[in-house]
Amino acid sequence: MRFVVISALLACSHSTQPATTPAAPAPAPASSAAPAAPAASPGLAPQLFTVEQLRAGNPKGRTIEIRMEADGKPTTIEHWVFTAVDADQATIHAITRDEAGKVISDAVGTSTWAELHKHGQFPAAATTIDDNVSITVPAGTFTTRLYTVKTGEATRRVWFAADLPGPPVQFTTEQGGKVVLRAQMLRAR
Repeated sequence: MRFVVISALLACSHSTQPATTPAAPAPAPASSAAPAAPAASPGLAPQLFTVEQLRAGNPKGRTIEIRMEADGKPTTIEHWVFTAVDADQATIHAITRDEAGKVISDAVGTSTWAELHKHGQFPAAATTIDDNVSITVPAGTFTTRLYTVKTGEATRRVWFAADLPGPPVQFTTEQGGKVVLRAQMLRAR
């Protein structure tokens, strides 16, 4: 199950849109921070990075750490290393630890780049995109695109650094106005 979360995080990257407007099914013109991507499937918000850019941004050896805080659950640290990559797929070694450093899970999984890319799709009608949002997380300060996805009672906010293909630098989920999940990037190298 953790690898599914990893796959979704790695692929989540979305397109440039005017600030605070609903995402359209076709990409807006590219900004200087990120290249244009092909049009999204009907009903889906376009993605910022192509499969090729996702692959290029996540070479063998790339290491990512993310702190996961879920309401009512112990905080965990996700440590991901790209152990093998080729033109078609990526193998990721994922270790989950508690805050004291005890290993909770240790898994290796392989997915195609196309599969990873598809995990980052949001419904266009439910997605609002804001450009040039500055955010500071333990990994640093980033100029991001903030994606707000409202579905039913839940609101997800996802901050992507345009120059860092892969997982967001932060994401949250709110239920009833309360943050019930927060993930922050601790480092990426």
